[in-house]
Amino acid sequence: MTRLYTSDRSADFVARPTLPPVLEMIGGARRRVLIASFSDIDQRVIGAVCEASEGGVEEIVVVLDRSNCDLARAKRGFPESARILVNIEPDIRSGMIMHIKSVVADRSVLIGSSNLSSAALESNLELSVLVNDDDLALEVVQFVESCVTRGLLVEH
Repeated sequence: MTRLYTSDRSADFVARPTLPPVLEMIGGARRRVLIASFSDIDQRVIGAVCEASEGGVEEIVVVLDRSNCDLARAKRGFPESARILVNIEPDIRSGMIMHIKSVVADRSVLIGSSNLSSAALESNLELSVLVNDDDLALEVVQFVESCVTRGLLVEH
């Protein structure tokens, strides 16, 4: 089933709070976790990723914005095995700015306007949709990889 999600503060809207399903998605992952957020990621989400890694999830990819994230904090917070990718300052050749916001955990995909910052999860009026679909999950992962291939994202 597909559902809409937003921050805790705006949960009196039709949508439900975002944090619980994000933590549930990451906690239930067995193979893969991909997180794309363009602000610092909430410590509860980082903790869930660390627990997933300890539980055997081997493929962890984190996409961050080099100008809006504390990259040193991210490097320290996420498991050593996590692949940290950062955007380049806008791509001079194409003028593209990387700004994706998504969580993939195996076959579950949360995609929308929400970063995974504390503000986005607790007080911003954001909107994301959660879909359980193997093909969509693979497409999001392939999209990120295509951004690496094109030089829009680089290893940190």
